[in-house]
Amino acid sequence: AGVGGRGERGLREQCMMPEETSSPSPEASAGLPERLEAYARYAAVVRAQFQALQEEDVSRFSELAGQRQEIQDSLDEVDPQEPGAGPGDHQEEELLKGVRNDLVEVLALDREIQRKLTRLRGQVASQLRDISSRTGSAREYLSRDAGPEPTHGTRVNVRF
Repeated sequence: AGVGGRGERGLREQCMMPEETSSPSPEASAGLPERLEAYARYAAVVRAQFQALQEEDVSRFSELAGQRQEIQDSLDEVDPQEPGAGPGDHQEEELLKGVRNDLVEVLALDREIQRKLTRLRGQVASQLRDISSRTGSAREYLSRDAGPEPTHGTRVNVRF
């Protein structure tokens, strides 16, 4: 799964404000701190990925993509309706609201990452076509100047 791949929909669903107004069950609230911590780590990784992309640090970006996928996989294992199925106490509501706002911001960053990667892919494809055409000219020159295939040792005419 790539950047913003299969997990983005799950995150979006998990970010939505619930319509129910009943209190969450004790079981639902039990995993909330771990889940909030996972969302915070996910947000930090996406921000770091964005920064790595801005700095054109491909190896760091790739490393973070692996971390991001691990966090997403752990979040995907949890039913999005478990924690925060209802408003609960005021402190819990505020925490959930803050996390949701943070994730909305992160999903926007993710869309920007996707746009930038798409632009880069187009630029790289164009550059590869240019290199390929230049290499083709060099091959043509060598084949025209070299004559028959040598049986041992290749000599290249470097006079221009």
